[in-house]
Amino acid sequence: MNCSSIPGKIAQDWNSRLVTHTTPHERVPQHYHDVEEWLYVQRGEATFYAAGGQKAHIVGDRPGLPRVLHIPRGEVHRVEIGAAGVDYVMWLSEPRDESTFSNILSDEEVSLVNKNLLIPQREEDADHSFFDSLLSEQLIFRRADGSIIDKERFLANFSKRARKASDSVRILSRTPEIILVSTSVTMPSAAGALDAFLNERLFVKENGVWKCRVWWNSRESTDS
Repeated sequence: MNCSSIPGKIAQDWNSRLVTHTTPHERVPQHYHDVEEWLYVQRGEATFYAAGGQKAHIVGDRPGLPRVLHIPRGEVHRVEIGAAGVDYVMWLSEPRDESTFSNILSDEEVSLVNKNLLIPQREEDADHSFFDSLLSEQLIFRRADGSIIDKERFLANFSKRARKASDSVRILSRTPEIILVSTSVTMPSAAGALDAFLNERLFVKENGVWKCRVWWNSRESTDS
């Protein structure tokens, strides 16, 4: 999430405003924004934590330390403000009212985000109980090769692939009845490179419980 500078076009063209947090050690719980965001710390410090625990510490008054942060649209994160508070300039891809800017997650939604982070390891473990509870009986699962399978075939076809979860989970859409998330999963390819796959999962409330109704995989990138 850390960056060395604000891209010039963003600094020039995007909507910006100064944000001040005066409460020492203030904690902002897990949330996301519906727009892309860039920050530049002028004074004080803050630490941003991605859903998987990766942290970005940005500081405004100590030369040599990062003071710029990029937060993609929908990125789930929490924030801890430093002892002296923090002042930062925020650039947004689209204007947003401050009162509705941060979408705070409920405990139930945080639990769902955490389950998405666990999925790669649960696949490695062939954890039928975990997936039987998480997946809808109406599941549509798209493999990266484009083939479509249902819940029964998914549960019958676990294999060890050395999958690894990303620290990042993004919420692309949220209503009281649906949540659409995206995250990346990496695994070694047969040629020894690292393959990355975009996993987009649509969760629907079924009898009061979040169930994955659609799980869409696509190849994201290949790093040699």
